[in-house]
Amino acid sequence: MPLLLKGSRQVLALAKARFTTPSAPGRWLVALRWVAILGMLVTSLVARGLVPSLNPEPLFIMLAAIALVNVAWTVAVGLAPDERRATVGAQIAVDVLALSGVLWFSGGITNPFAPFLTFQIVLAGILGTRRTTMLVTLMVLVSAAALAMAPPLNLEDSPWGPHTLTYVADIVSLLALGAFTGFFVSVYAQRLDTLRESSARSEKLAALGRSVGALSHELNTPLGTIMLAARDLADLGKELGNGEVERTATMMADEAQRASDVIGLLRGYVRPDARKEVLEVSGFVSQYGARELDRLRFDGQRVIQPTHPVHAPVLKAALCQVLTNLLANAVDATARRPDRRIEIHVVERENLVDISVVDNGPGVSPALLPTLGEPFQTTKAAQGGTGLGLYVSSLLAEQMGGTLQLESSPGQGTKVTLALQKAVMGATGEVKQE
Repeated sequence: MPLLLKGSRQVLALAKARFTTPSAPGRWLVALRWVAILGMLVTSLVARGLVPSLNPEPLFIMLAAIALVNVAWTVAVGLAPDERRATVGAQIAVDVLALSGVLWFSGGITNPFAPFLTFQIVLAGILGTRRTTMLVTLMVLVSAAALAMAPPLNLEDSPWGPHTLTYVADIVSLLALGAFTGFFVSVYAQRLDTLRESSARSEKLAALGRSVGALSHELNTPLGTIMLAARDLADLGKELGNGEVERTATMMADEAQRASDVIGLLRGYVRPDARKEVLEVSGFVSQYGARELDRLRFDGQRVIQPTHPVHAPVLKAALCQVLTNLLANAVDATARRPDRRIEIHVVERENLVDISVVDNGPGVSPALLPTLGEPFQTTKAAQGGTGLGLYVSSLLAEQMGGTLQLESSPGQGTKVTLALQKAVMGATGEVKQE
């Protein structure tokens, strides 16, 4: 009995974990089915002692078959790349047939647990389509009509007597059906709350995107003016022979152009002269990273480990901005450590190039990790952080056809990796975009 109770708790814990997975009706059904199999097994074992005329062998064979089918469903749902492709309707239809088979060998329509057939209609209505619901309803009606012809159980030889046994069985059936329905509805309501929160977050992000688009449009005008004025100043410095003025003005023009490029990328626009170019990433990242750490006045330990020369198609302005954001975050994260350390790694793997920035800062709480890529989510609010660095970096990574991944644990530092598609060599040895 203790082993049975322990197994029951484990199955229920697994079921609840499955239920709370958003947008996973196939997984919900698999978890529910394990709970139902456990319940039917316990009920069959109890009925074996209370109803001597009951033949338990067909029931155990049916339960074993249902368990094997559920293993197959578990594999099928786990391999499905898109949960919408999971055969929810087929699962519920098979469940109706399986439950009808169990009821046929245990009294048919007179079995107190026969009302569980109607629970399949509830599942179909919530998890399936309208067509699935109509089909399952028709199957339940046909099954109920067929079960009316099943041989009833002989309760006369029960040690409790037919009336007492029927009374207790009806109460247990109603309690089980109510508990099953209540548990399902509660976890489904929890899932709906999660989906509502996700929808509200998406609406906020969409509104933010519109605001950023409008703001970007307004910023381009003064940036254009700054670029023109800086170039004119650079020309004037050149005419006057003042190299310092020329260099400063040129740097201003370049930085204003870079800001304009980043704004264009955020708006989904890439200038004709800012399209992807095949870049030797390893050497560029090493040089740019060292220069940025100098600019950020990082005085801790630096470890820059480039790989051998490897090429990737990138938007140079976007790559620079991502590196600037990641290194700035790393410098801020290590500001209070006496043994400050920042590592820059470039690693080649299969058809990808990984550019990683690793720090030995305090790390990030697991509760905050899922939201750090969203705008205005920051761990540096007290230091004036806006929470836009990783958000902008993620957008720029997508513009380059790459991804940004953050790994962190409290007290273990943080690692952020930009994964880019690698360029390949042509038949004549030239580098080309994959």
